Order: sequence, then C-alpha cells, then structure tokens
Amino acid sequence: MAFLLGSTAVHAELTPYTGPEPILPANRSTFSFGSLTTGGAAANSSSIFLVDNMPDLRTALTLPHPRIVYVKGNITGNELTSDAGNGSTYADCQWFTDNSGAKQFNLTRYVMSLNSSYMDSVKLEAEKNGTIEGMSAVDYLALLKKMNGWRPQAQNSQKAWVSINVKSDLTLIGFDENAMLNGVSLIFNTVNNVIIRNLKLIPPKDCFPAPENIDPDTAWNARYDALSLVTSTNFWIDGNTLQDGPSRVAPDPLIWGYKIDRYDGLMDCEDGTDNITFSHNMVSNHHKSLLLGGGLKERERDLGKMRFMIFGNWFANSDSRNPLMRFGTFYILNNLFTYENAPAGEYQTHFQYNLGVYTESSVLAGGIVFKNEKESNSTKIFSFSTLLNTTLPARLCIPASQENPPDGLAGIGSSFNGESINLKEDALSTFERFVAEKPDSVINETLLVGCEGFSAQTVPIAFQTTDEVEAYVRREAGQKTSA
Repeated sequence: MAFLLGSTAVHAELTPYTGPEPILPANRSTFSFGSLTTGGAAANSSSIFLVDNMPDLRTALTLPHPRIVYVKGNITGNELTSDAGNGSTYADCQWFTDNSGAKQFNLTRYVMSLNSSYMDSVKLEAEKNGTIEGMSAVDYLALLKKMNGWRPQAQNSQKAWVSINVKSDLTLIGFDENAMLNGVSLIFNTVNNVIIRNLKLIPPKDCFPAPENIDPDTAWNARYDALSLVTSTNFWIDGNTLQDGPSRVAPDPLIWGYKIDRYDGLMDCEDGTDNITFSHNMVSNHHKSLLLGGGLKERERDLGKMRFMIFGNWFANSDSRNPLMRFGTFYILNNLFTYENAPAGEYQTHFQYNLGVYTESSVLAGGIVFKNEKESNSTKIFSFSTLLNTTLPARLCIPASQENPPDGLAGIGSSFNGESINLKEDALSTFERFVAEKPDSVINETLLVGCEGFSAQTVPIAFQTTDEVEAYVRREAGQKTSA
C-alpha cells in the first residue's frame, strides 16, 4: 500500500510472498553471453515479493539486495497511489503538467510556437495591441516564447512517475499470462545481474514529445523505452512480449495536420552494456524496436563490450531496428520475422528494415525466417548506416554462406517468404545500393563479409531446417506461462 504525500509516494513495508511459484516454460536456463546471470537467486525468503501495483513495484525494484519479484495483473505507470480500501489514483498528461514547474505548458501551443510564420503573425498582432484567444497578443506572444523551455519541465514530471531506476541482482517474473507493465519504463543504469521473464512490456506514451522539425509529417522524439540498459551487464531477457499494444497504434492527431508519435523504443542498450541474452521474446507492433549501441560519442565505452545473443525471438509487424546494431558483437540466430498488412480499417504502418548493420558492428546471422507481405522485389532485410571509415568497417558473418566456417559456427541457411535466401548475397546487394544512394552515410570497403574472429556460442537447440525454426519460435516466443 502506498500514499501520496505532496509529490512523493511513501511506501509501506512489502510483505514477503510465500505462495506457489509461477509455472514457466520447461527446460530454459541462461546461455551464451548472458550465461553468468543469476538474477535474484541469492534472495532469502524475506526478499520474495508478489506485487500488483506501481508503488509496490517501485519499492521492490529499488531495493539494494537480491530479490525475486513476481508481477500479478496489469500494473500501469501512471498509478500514483494504491490502497486496498480506497482504490488507486491515476495521473493523466494534465496532472503531470499541473504538478510540474510549467503549469501553463500546452502541447498544442508548443507546436504552434515552433512555426516561424505563425509566430510572425502573432508578433504583428502584438504590435497592433490586438487580442488572440481572448488575451492580449503581447501576453500571448510572451506565453508562446516560454513553451519550449517549459516542455522538458513537464516531461520530467511524467518521468518521475512512469520510470523506475532498478537496482542489481533481480529476478522479475510475470506471475501468469495477464502480468503486464503497461506504460512503465524500467531503467538499468550501471546495473548487474538481472533476469526478466514472462511479462508483457508496454512503454509509456510520452505526453510531451518533441518534433524533429516543423513539417507536419516530421518524426517525433519521445523519451521512454520499456527497457533501458546503460552501462549494465549480465542480463537474461526471456519469454516476454514487448509491444505498443495488441495491434498497431496510430499517431495522435494535433493541430495543422501534425500526428504525434508518442513512443520511442522498446529496448535501448548503450554505453558499454554487455553480456546480454535476449531470447524467446515477442517484439511486435512498434516502429523502432531494439537499439543496441549509441552514437559516435559512446564509441570508446562500447568497444570491446556490447555482446548480445538474439535467439528464438519473433519480430511481428516491427517496422525497424530488429535490431539496430553499433560497435558491439551481435549473434542473430534462429529468429522469426513476420510483417503483415493491417486489417481493413486499422492503422497501416510503414516497414523499413529488419537488421541494421551500423558503425563498427560485428554481426553473425543465420537460421532466420523472414515472411513479409509488404516486400517481394526487395527484401529490406538489411540496412546500413554510418560506415565511412575503411579502416573501421562493420563485419558480417553468414555461416551458411561460408565454405569452411570456423569451428562450431556451421549452421543452416535462412528463408524469405517460403524460399531459401542467400543472406550474404542479399546483404552485399543491399550494401551496394546504399553506397550508390547514400554516399554521405555509406562508402565502399566498409563492410567485411566473413566469419574470422567470431567464436561459437551455445544455444538451447539445433535446427535442421527453417521450417523447424519457424515452428519452434511460434510455439515458444512471447509471454507463455499460466499460474
């Protein structure tokens, strides 16, 4: 139980959980880069909790010692207080504004203030001592000029409630098939040893995103990810469903034809994050899903780290970043990628690519099934960017295309829309197209194709055909358990 005092949640003592454990898929354990992860295995009996509300979740995840936390039901990030007798209280975007240092912030006026033509018209009206929206044009102009500075203050108000700075040595498990962190952002900053399983993870909708430019068709910069890993190590993320919702989520309409995209990523990992196994997850209905590796400013912190195993996952209707990879070493093995046209009347998204091979990344890919209703002439499997230094190339290993792969790296090929595909040839032809079309981002001799330097990694199962891969992933990926 938690109470709201001013703007701070005060938490009662958590009661240890002594009931049955959730029933998880059998025969799963940590493997590959995340193999040393133990999570909260060292927790004593007083550090096992079952939580069903946001305040108690925050308390459990921020404890400074090993613990096991079971999530029951739908926990929403905007839940301010929870009281068994009086029910819960919830925030909306206006509440976050009203409880910030920018109580007069308004998103519509913020967008209007970015338009120089509109601001010029307001200035002209102010010079005439006119009125706009029932107030002095002079005062209205002064108000608009404050919007850009107020936006981050309002946004920080939301962040304080929907984000949790999680501590190390944690096992976090959804108790049953209804366990959901809905609109919650879990932040792992210099954290070690975490297991996350059997949860539905939906990132917060940013009440206060910023457009990249004044074009109504612009992209938007939202703030929150469902999972954010910064300089963190030893994670096993297994059997979860990461998504915006059960179907594609359309942008919100605003003034002048603007359509606001309130979501950022599903999982971002950067700043030397290392030893991560991401397995048996469903990643769906999102536009930029997994970002693995930050920008050039993080290069020195990422090099020699950023090692990821991406195994047995199902990427369904995910527009891009499946994943996007920079600087590190990434094994993309035995995953399923499907992209379908939206049903009539539903929002139709725009597919961009699956595997982003970016700055100095080393990527091994094999045994992958691609099924894409939108693409037939061009697979759009690969994307390339920021490859401008021939002495620091990206590296791509396709074991099935290698005549004599290093020991332990031999594997099956991949398929696209039911037919065998040579990923090496597809990658090289796509790379050549990027060199021709995007010379400011990609130049020749910045992609090396070969498996030298890649070592074998242990995975839970070996496959003989891509049909076996598809059947396995459809059966195993995503939130599965029942109590």
